[in-house]
Amino acid sequence: MLYFLVFYFGCIMGSFLNVVALRLPREEGLNGRSHCAHCRHVLSWPDLFPLFSYLFLRGKCRYCKQPVSSRYFLFEIIVGFLFLLVYLQVLPHNAVGFLILAKEWVLVSALLVVFVIDLKHYLIFDSVLLAAGLPVLFLNVALDYLTRQAWWSLSSLSVGGLFAGGLFAGFFYLLWWFSKGRWIGFGDVKLMLLLGVALGWPNTAAAWLLAYFLGTAYALPLLVLGKKHLSSRLPFGCFLSPAALIAMLYGPALIRWYLAILGF
Repeated sequence: MLYFLVFYFGCIMGSFLNVVALRLPREEGLNGRSHCAHCRHVLSWPDLFPLFSYLFLRGKCRYCKQPVSSRYFLFEIIVGFLFLLVYLQVLPHNAVGFLILAKEWVLVSALLVVFVIDLKHYLIFDSVLLAAGLPVLFLNVALDYLTRQAWWSLSSLSVGGLFAGGLFAGFFYLLWWFSKGRWIGFGDVKLMLLLGVALGWPNTAAAWLLAYFLGTAYALPLLVLGKKHLSSRLPFGCFLSPAALIAMLYGPALIRWYLAILGF
């Protein structure tokens, strides 16, 4: 029952995050009532239960009977499973564990919104990064205090996170500056700063390398087939986001794997 409640809480968050990802590019406020995309009818509370409303209504609007995009249903399931996966990895049993869980849920939420918007619009919104970055900074300080971590150490969440964020965001900034925005967008620079603060050192390095690996694995076949060119745009946030999630969950194992390849 606990696992189901965690999963369904993730589905509820997925429903909200989907609204965020849809409305931000349209410059719509988040406080408006949900409505059907076809007939614009305002949805009532029975229409808004994550997963269940979609299944009960058989994927159609109650009012105009037009099909509702399966994106809503799939996105809610994905967020639910990711929230549950993070919970099972953390398994909180004290204040420190629950703060870690909150921090990782915040990061998951932000990265999913970044992925969806960047995939379609090639945009990364500052509001999303700030909404995640400020709580992450606060939680880093709280966790360092509760665990009595030395503030000046790179292993601390606060200093280590700022160091990793500054280092890798600085590298991205240089790419952006030298290429005048052709190689990488400035939104990716700011996203890398968030990832550094959230993941710390050395997990940020794992996410950085993995993002380039995912980007190469995606782009290389398209280049060979002639569907993309070297000058074509790629939404790099769509590679940074899954790379960061993987590094968050399996960072130490990834680092050991990298070092083993290098012969260390």
